[in-house]
Amino acid sequence: MSPQAHKPSPSGLSIRVDHERRRIRLRSAHLAPGTPQDRIRLLCCVLACRDVEGVDLNTAIGEVVLRLFDPASTGRTVQETLTELAAGIRGDRASLTPESLPKDCLRRGVVSISRYAGQLSTWQIALDAPGRMRLRHPELRRDRALARSVERVLVAMPGVRQARIGKWWSEVTVLHDPEVLEAAPLISILQHMVDTRAAMPVVTTPKAMLASSATLGLAAATDFVLPGLAPLTSLVLVGKNIGTVSRAAGDTMRRHVGMPTVMTAILIGTLATGQFMASGIMAWSYDFWKRRHRRDVESERRLLLEDAAPLPECSALVDTQGHVHLEPVEASHRGSLVQVQASQMVPLDGRIVEGTAIVDARFPTGRAGVTVLTTGARIFAGTLVLEGGITIQADCEPHSSRIAGIARVIGQATQLMPGRQAPTARAEKYAEGFAGPTLATAAFGLMTADISAAIAVMRPDYANAEAVSVSLADLDAVSTAIERGCVLKTAWQLDKLATADTLLLVDHPRLWDRTLACRVVSLLDGSTTKASIDEAIRWAASLARHLADGRAEAVADAARERGLPLLTLLPDRFGDDGGLALTAKLRGRMLTLREQRASAATAADLVFEVDDTPLIRLEFSLGPELRVSTAMDQLAEACESVGRRPMRVVLITPRGGDEAAERTAAVHADTWETAGTDAAIAAVVRRRQAAGERVALAAACGDLPTASREATVAIDLGGETVDVLTSPAGIVALAGDPSSLADLVIAAKQRNERLARSRRISLVPNMACVAGAFLFGFTSLVVAIVSNLGTLGSYTISTQSLHATRRSFWLRHRMPTRLDRTMLPRSQPGLPQQTPPRPVSKGTEDAAHA
Repeated sequence: MSPQAHKPSPSGLSIRVDHERRRIRLRSAHLAPGTPQDRIRLLCCVLACRDVEGVDLNTAIGEVVLRLFDPASTGRTVQETLTELAAGIRGDRASLTPESLPKDCLRRGVVSISRYAGQLSTWQIALDAPGRMRLRHPELRRDRALARSVERVLVAMPGVRQARIGKWWSEVTVLHDPEVLEAAPLISILQHMVDTRAAMPVVTTPKAMLASSATLGLAAATDFVLPGLAPLTSLVLVGKNIGTVSRAAGDTMRRHVGMPTVMTAILIGTLATGQFMASGIMAWSYDFWKRRHRRDVESERRLLLEDAAPLPECSALVDTQGHVHLEPVEASHRGSLVQVQASQMVPLDGRIVEGTAIVDARFPTGRAGVTVLTTGARIFAGTLVLEGGITIQADCEPHSSRIAGIARVIGQATQLMPGRQAPTARAEKYAEGFAGPTLATAAFGLMTADISAAIAVMRPDYANAEAVSVSLADLDAVSTAIERGCVLKTAWQLDKLATADTLLLVDHPRLWDRTLACRVVSLLDGSTTKASIDEAIRWAASLARHLADGRAEAVADAARERGLPLLTLLPDRFGDDGGLALTAKLRGRMLTLREQRASAATAADLVFEVDDTPLIRLEFSLGPELRVSTAMDQLAEACESVGRRPMRVVLITPRGGDEAAERTAAVHADTWETAGTDAAIAAVVRRRQAAGERVALAAACGDLPTASREATVAIDLGGETVDVLTSPAGIVALAGDPSSLADLVIAAKQRNERLARSRRISLVPNMACVAGAFLFGFTSLVVAIVSNLGTLGSYTISTQSLHATRRSFWLRHRMPTRLDRTMLPRSQPGLPQQTPPRPVSKGTEDAAHA
């Protein structure tokens, strides 16, 4: 049957029906871009009809196409559907509420809304084959933060084997187990993510570049098509650079040469020579890199905060009658009773008043692994309950939790400080170092060559490459520190640590914690071979790495002594009715590492089982070494590995004489000084710095504010008692573990190498442009293009480095299997949605074997 055209109704709505394709095409002036309320009303009316499978809206032409379900599945004819739609549009039938529409349905001029299992979504299923699914959404190409979050959520879902975001298309391909994963719940979760992003402010839009693009187009037309447009183009260039000229005048009065001075000189030369195309490209590229820098940094900041500071949206509050009801986290307060079950995240800091749970508290404590918490134990917001259930009494307000403080510190550390001309103040300072030599070289070119060479010498862009590389390197530094259980107040704290040559280690009770020693006891008969025992130890040590205490390191040391490499085993479960029990599958076998409580033991024994058969028992006792002495040895090795002299370690202790000497030897320090108060330690720091030393202070810095400020860099080792937000130290080790110092030294070296490589990539083209202007007659147009290629190279390297850190093992495999969607984690207020935890799938077995 051919399509039928209907005349427009008095309201201006025209209808065209295509019976063969089951399409209804509506056109109306009320669907134009400037009428969002009319569009919302129409969408609510037509989507209230259950016969409508989807809607394709195009506001540019004022058209909406309704896609109908097959009449065989609905039992209704197209005419009956039309009658219902007409009644809905007239208001004779109930329509949907605006809240039921996808939140992003009005963000674009062209949008498609589809119905999947009763849910409306702007996601489109391009392919739904057994074991393979392809989903499309236009925001995947426009919003890189959303694309990365989607990828993380997908790989975290049970049954998903692989998820890959398309490089050129707005789609994601999912390889999955069809018996585990269905399309409807997947669409529901992804739509929730898009709705959350739609509620956030837009950092930049394509329309923001219209002015620069128009200027570039006008310059191109003037140079190549209509030279008579030169006066208009000159007027536009001067108008766009009024602020730059004003700042250059101010710098001249202060006898300062900066970026505004150079850019004003370029403007004068452009007006004198008529090289408008080169100026148009330069202005457009400045605008482009400035906006790209802002967009990327904001996206990466959101992803970083998703990794480091998660909190659930809701909390299960227990009222005075004992009833449990869900409320927003902000509704909780000090003294609230909160119930947390397995697979949920703790919303508030407090103490456990009822229950026992196996938890992973690496987010707020920086200590990776699982532990058992019972009644009376302290617990922090951001802790994930893996097994069991607990009731918590909050002892602080939601905004005062430790994880909230960590989020605020990370936000401050990655906050951009814009410059007058450059994207950041640091980039502008760096570029202004070239301003004087650039003007001098241009003057030389003006005297020896011509004005075109002088202008070409001034064209290279030193600011944008520096802004992009340093900003992304700063994010990389903060991310790397988080991965190692530390929080940086500013990214350049790593640079300060890299230059420190003396470490003042302040005496503290936690310095004298000793390591654990592990003794292996076979539980089999005498016919057991050494190879069987060694294999059991290897498997046990591979599982013990998921414990958040010294037993993990003790068992790993026992394996290393036997030359046994560890496997990557991700537990399927963390406990059972008997308590802590890490369970994983390997080549068809069930491996279990079970905790056995012993009243008088230093640490609970562990029993390793294969298919419920005990093989070995691991017994623990205090070892001869101090944890801090091992950390100092690791620090020395780290310094040597990065090609620098080991730090001179000085123990600061209130004791003296032989006792101080014994303590110095015990912690593997080089020497000691007697000081016990903040003022005395600050005096030691000042004296050593006056002697030319660059001092790093490692202490519980909350009691040493003056000394912490005096030191080149301070590392707070106070542990879980530290208030991250108010600590005077520039680096906070969340677990108070001094072994993180070695990791930070290596990270600082890698950061400096990446920055140096990025600067070389941007400087070489710029220097080549300057030389080419004199030797080969490079024009301003060539210089502008080549300089931007150098900026692109710096941007590519910095982005790849940051993404490599994002994909590190700790961030990708940090969480176990199950996830309660009603307690979906979120970030702090004003920050993006938290990535759900990564599960363990059946592929773990194969990965571990490999």
